[in-house]
Amino acid sequence: MSTLSSPPLFSNKSSPPQSSPPIQSTKASPSAANEALPLGKRYIGPAILDDDEEPLDEGLIKSKMAADYEEFKHSLRMQMIYDFHTEAAEIEIRLVEMLLADEGTKESRAKAVQEHEMHMMT
Repeated sequence: MSTLSSPPLFSNKSSPPQSSPPIQSTKASPSAANEALPLGKRYIGPAILDDDEEPLDEGLIKSKMAADYEEFKHSLRMQMIYDFHTEAAEIEIRLVEMLLADEGTKESRAKAVQEHEMHMMT
């Protein structure tokens, strides 16, 4: 009983150059085309069988890409606004909590508010 085996896909041994199989002129399913090839030379991957597709409208593609980019910029700007105000709210909350804790002197609390205002304006 003989067994057929295919060479490994990735081998440290160099093999002599092999010629590509002839291109078939008729459309066949990928599995039918692969079955005709000897083991070790079968291609496993996507196969494009339909050559009759309409050509791509580059203008339509560019306008779709431009619209997608504008939508991305808009959503990014909205996210940046949320992030900015979230951070500002957290800073403001810390200031209020410090003031409500009634720690420090009246002067130190006034200085903290002044520093807060300076920090928020920069």
